[in-house]
Amino acid sequence: PGEQPRPLREVNRILPGWRLLYKPQHASDAKARIALLIARPESDELQLMEPQPASQPASWTAPSRVSVAGLVYGPQGLDDKKVDALLKKDKQLIAQLADYAEQTAQTEALIEALTSGQPNPSRNVDAAISGFASRYGAGTRIDPTAPFDQNAMLMVRAINPALSSYDPLAAEPRMRMQQSAGLAASIAGLFFGNTVGLAAGGASLFLNLRTMMFPDTDFRSSFAQLAAPGDTASLALCAKREPAKARTRVAYLWAMRLPDAEAPAIALPSVSTLPAGLKSTLAIATDDWKLIERARDWQLERAGGATALPVPVRLLADRKQIELDLTKADVSPGSFHLSAGWDWNRMLIPGEIQIRPLPDSAAISPHSADKLIAGAGAISIVVTGSDLEFTEKLILKGEKTETPVEFQLPKGPRAGVQPTLTATIETGALAPGHYRLLAAQSNGKPLEVPLRVLPPNPVLKNLPLRVNLGELRQTLTLTGAGLDRIQAIESPLLDITLQPGTPQSRRVSIAVKPDAEKGAQAELLLKVEGLHEPLSIPAAVTIAGPRPRITSSQLSLPGDPGVTVLPGELPTGAFVNLVLRVDNTEAAPHLHLSCGASAIDLTAASPEAGVRLSQIHPGQLFLSLDPATAGPPGCNLVARAESDAAGLSDPYTLGRVVALPRIDSFQLTDEKLPDGDYIGTLTGYDLELVEKAGWLATDGHPAQGLPTPIAGEGQKQLLKIALPWPPPAPRSPIYLWLRGDTQGRVTKVRY
Repeated sequence: PGEQPRPLREVNRILPGWRLLYKPQHASDAKARIALLIARPESDELQLMEPQPASQPASWTAPSRVSVAGLVYGPQGLDDKKVDALLKKDKQLIAQLADYAEQTAQTEALIEALTSGQPNPSRNVDAAISGFASRYGAGTRIDPTAPFDQNAMLMVRAINPALSSYDPLAAEPRMRMQQSAGLAASIAGLFFGNTVGLAAGGASLFLNLRTMMFPDTDFRSSFAQLAAPGDTASLALCAKREPAKARTRVAYLWAMRLPDAEAPAIALPSVSTLPAGLKSTLAIATDDWKLIERARDWQLERAGGATALPVPVRLLADRKQIELDLTKADVSPGSFHLSAGWDWNRMLIPGEIQIRPLPDSAAISPHSADKLIAGAGAISIVVTGSDLEFTEKLILKGEKTETPVEFQLPKGPRAGVQPTLTATIETGALAPGHYRLLAAQSNGKPLEVPLRVLPPNPVLKNLPLRVNLGELRQTLTLTGAGLDRIQAIESPLLDITLQPGTPQSRRVSIAVKPDAEKGAQAELLLKVEGLHEPLSIPAAVTIAGPRPRITSSQLSLPGDPGVTVLPGELPTGAFVNLVLRVDNTEAAPHLHLSCGASAIDLTAASPEAGVRLSQIHPGQLFLSLDPATAGPPGCNLVARAESDAAGLSDPYTLGRVVALPRIDSFQLTDEKLPDGDYIGTLTGYDLELVEKAGWLATDGHPAQGLPTPIAGEGQKQLLKIALPWPPPAPRSPIYLWLRGDTQGRVTKVRY
């Protein structure tokens, strides 16, 4: 009362005073009658309501609660006395009719599943039958190679093995007794007998119906289908198609069992997350699985009651789940509750449903990407996206390989918005290069996450470096491996310019920043190709005080060698003494001497053979050596002072090592040369050093060949030289040019 009518097959209970309405969709014979047959709960009696003309709308008022509702249709009329006699004929008929109604519902559900208008029934029959089996607990193996109608018949037989042996309206009581004794649950056999053809979903479904016989009335069982796709309010009754016997009238029976129950208790998980636009399953808890199938008009109601959206729901009883189909639902993300219709009321299912969009992109976090180094072993990485809770599988794909990747979601699958997941990638066998991480989602479409497995990070070997205060810039050399990948180097205390180089060696120019202090340890931040974050090398550079510096030297030569020693020259053959002034040293420094390819390292405590070093005062060193010990003539003798704390000083040139001839005598002969010069002879040692001779420092004449040894005199030599005549003055000194000299050296030899 007071509500809009609902289709009888969608009603779950009928209470006293409720009306059942009938409205014909097609014209009927004026004689045709239709009557309502009802059974009360926990009663052994059936009640026939007053027959009404089938050609006109009619209604009946329920006198009580109803557990079974049956429809009796007589195209040529109904003899209500005979029908009433039928009802009183057998006290078991009400139970049989109730079972018949239940089997009718199952058969109708199967037919509806198989003839639901799928574009390719033979392809979808397995899914349809699986869905039916989960609802009614019936199942069988489907042969995908068999015709569609054979598979359908196979399923019908699965729900009723006693296909053609039972009829609750059979004429012989003995037959009814035998049948009902073992087949009370197999009333669906009523529907098998003679052939009836149904055209549904583009395929012919062939079923057999069992004839119900009674004297003068040919009772025939029937089942109902939707009159048209989507028309849930109208029914088409289907029965056998064959002529009635002589002197009999045909009557058709259809019945259905009502649950006669309140809405079942249903609960979802406290919070469930579903992806928008997909089919998803939800675990449910209920006290009656069969009643859930009776719920209608499922809706998603947005939290707060703003909108309610219809959503198809399928029961998966064998898995204790329901399936929500959001493929065609225009549902924007948000929080929802699920509700369903139960008769004229709506039941709100406890549990929140959050609908979230699937992400369209994902990435490896920069910190994780920097850890993906070839050969590093099992690396834990973080994948980021808008919401990764719908990720079902991860695969690492290379050019020729695919490897499953273990992963974890912080809250678990579909447990709420999760912008990250953690995965473990084994890099031990991976070569450096580019890969793809494929994240399969609930829709089967993977997110493609590019990643790179990096070569091993650069390694610096000659650490710590040392730089000094007081320097404008210093150039140092880095050594190690992978140095060519370093793009820049930064430090809080240093200004660093990186120069080109090789994977094993790079030079850097370093200036100490003004706020750096002596003794500080400077961190290096390497910007490496492929890394998002700088590679930190702590305590890589030590900031020392100013370097030692040789500021001056004082030279003391041996006695007069007989040949002039030019400024900056260190003659060999005798010891020379030097006093070096060295700044920025706290103790006696090391002294490194080098001359050409030769080198000598000296300390005051460890003198070298032929060389003596001592500290005569803080900041002053005394050095005594024969320059020939340090290196060959012509090389520059260079000194570098070194402090353990501050390093090496810049090179300081002490002088050029020279070898001087020693002249014992000179004689000018009367042997005249063609150019007018006269031959003079020098005797002495190391005369091979003399290249020219002359009276003036600016006018030299070539020596006359190499010196000749003097027999019996050891290393003593005689060298002929050319001199012009006359000399410029009495007692004029002779000037000699040693090899490589540009100016003559005055000697003590005079004429």
